[in-house]
Amino acid sequence: MSFLPGQEFLSLDSANEQVRSWVRDVADQRIHGTVHEKPAERFKRENLRPLGNKPPYLMQTCQLRKVAIDCLVSYKANCYSVPWQYVNQTVEIQEGSNGWLCIYHKGTLIAKHLIAEQKHQVIMDKEHYRGLSPKWENIAKVKLLPEVQVRSLEVYESLVSGGALIG
Repeated sequence: MSFLPGQEFLSLDSANEQVRSWVRDVADQRIHGTVHEKPAERFKRENLRPLGNKPPYLMQTCQLRKVAIDCLVSYKANCYSVPWQYVNQTVEIQEGSNGWLCIYHKGTLIAKHLIAEQKHQVIMDKEHYRGLSPKWENIAKVKLLPEVQVRSLEVYESLVSGGALIG
């Protein structure tokens, strides 16, 4: 017997109260087909054991990225390097709760970086470029240009029309 068919509820609170009552008085009192016990008996407090020192369940989300020709993958407005052998390959990114970004290819860890604290950073490991021609190995030595002030297009339109610099 199921709870929902034919039921009508005046409110969400009423529905919640009715389903709790049904679970307590009906569902938990019948013998479950899989374990051949009543759930009310199986889950009595005296039958439960403490978890002890087991760590909490770690929830990780995985995201897929394609490795660009410069050996970088983009994640949360930052770029992280992977070994050059994975260019044009799809990799899986997992952000750990410990501040590390782990990058996998077909289940194998290929790169690990500390997650950047600011946005628009490029995080490179020189080892990821070793074995490439000297031109590409030098990419890890490239000094990034300083950030420039971002202005509204109206500022530039004002300058073109002979106005003064505003903002």
